[in-house]
Amino acid sequence: MDTIDSEAEVSGKSWIQIMFIFSVMLILIGLALIYGGTSSSDTYAWTPTFGDFGPWMLFAGGSIFVQTVTIISFRFLKSLVQKNS
Repeated sequence: MDTIDSEAEVSGKSWIQIMFIFSVMLILIGLALIYGGTSSSDTYAWTPTFGDFGPWMLFAGGSIFVQTVTIISFRFLKSLVQKNS
């Protein structure tokens, strides 16, 4: 069964909003791990600490953030073009 365009548009917007919130959460967790992660000297040299995962979380959150902002801006530009025509 085909979905109505308005239903598809609403589900697309909610998906983008969830990804935007998820990316912001990853960025905040990454920053917290970088600046709040303490490395203790009693651990082995080969074991990673929580602070070591901070840059990876920051990179993942930042890349998802850039992708979602790009999608949101394209949708905004599309709506402006459709209003003007």
